[in-house]
Amino acid sequence: MLTVFSLLIVAGLGYYLTTPAERARLAQRGWAAGLRLRDAAMTRSPASAPLRDALRARTRRPVVTPAILVVNAAVFLLMLVGTGALGDADTLVGWGANVASRTTNGEWWRLVTMLFVHAGPLHLIATVAGLVPLGLMLERLVGSLAFATAFFGAGILAAIVSLSTSAVAVSAGGSGAIFGLYGLLSASVIWGAIANPSVPIPVATVNRVVAPAAVFVLYNLANDSIAIAGEVAGFAAGFVGGLVLARGVIQYRPPARRSAVISVAAVVLAAGAAVPL
Repeated sequence: MLTVFSLLIVAGLGYYLTTPAERARLAQRGWAAGLRLRDAAMTRSPASAPLRDALRARTRRPVVTPAILVVNAAVFLLMLVGTGALGDADTLVGWGANVASRTTNGEWWRLVTMLFVHAGPLHLIATVAGLVPLGLMLERLVGSLAFATAFFGAGILAAIVSLSTSAVAVSAGGSGAIFGLYGLLSASVIWGAIANPSVPIPVATVNRVVAPAAVFVLYNLANDSIAIAGEVAGFAAGFVGGLVLARGVIQYRPPARRSAVISVAAVVLAAGAAVPL
């Protein structure tokens, strides 16, 4: 939060020290830059066509990524119209956030519900930035079952690690789960480099994932909604599980049986980590 506060101070000083004419010119330039970014995002590069066709042939439509996005948006809207301040600890716990005093006393469902609870609009925007560009591509690459396995397995493990590192902190958000997806992506890239894929990933596609990922990572480094140890654990879980899930992912989609085995292993690991708590 110190980083965010510093940026706000710098922005305020910049506003105070500039004249109205200078602020108008900056606003026009910012608007023009936003339009260019929008056009670049909506324009489909011809170089990306082979990758789009290959992903569409493997998984016609992603379903898990949109479903996660809808649930996040629905919970946030309900929190907005509900009582209590968004960032208040009692409000977050009331909507299903993770806290040791409640989770370890029989409310283990909080390990899942916390993934969809956000402390404010910036928190939700960072989650969307980290999830959507990556998810729309990765889910088609590995399949919806493997994608969901990585998301929930990494998210639950990250939540348990957060419980073990702090007995009083309230943790919310899906950053641990999304870091798990980046771990799965890293494992997929490694297997892809070994297999020498016939359909390379164009630079334009990489940029569409990297830029929002930078926003997501920077926000979570400056925010303590989930302990960094939990986010590292989420990435490690996604990467290690991805080394098994994503083997041969360039040639074929991971079979359902392999995803089921990883799911069972994730449940056993989570249960084993939760017993001491």
